[in-house]
Amino acid sequence: MLDVSYQQVQKLESGKNRMNVGQLDTLCREFDLQPAEFFSISPELDDAEIAWLHAGRRLSDRHLDIVLRMIDFLADSDPD
Repeated sequence: MLDVSYQQVQKLESGKNRMNVGQLDTLCREFDLQPAEFFSISPELDDAEIAWLHAGRRLSDRHLDIVLRMIDFLADSDPD
């Protein structure tokens, strides 16, 4: 399926080598999975927090920086 040697699999499992995008795509297609399913999200996060993470990934670096500064400002301000 991925056309890799036993040694390469060992290196992937140990973290010495990384899987490339093409290999990840092949696995996703073979097992009918989304790429995100290979990466764990902490079960301690609620749905709203996960939604924030997904939304943040769609922002440019500049916009993400602006949003994070705004959140910091609001979190540190007096609510009254």
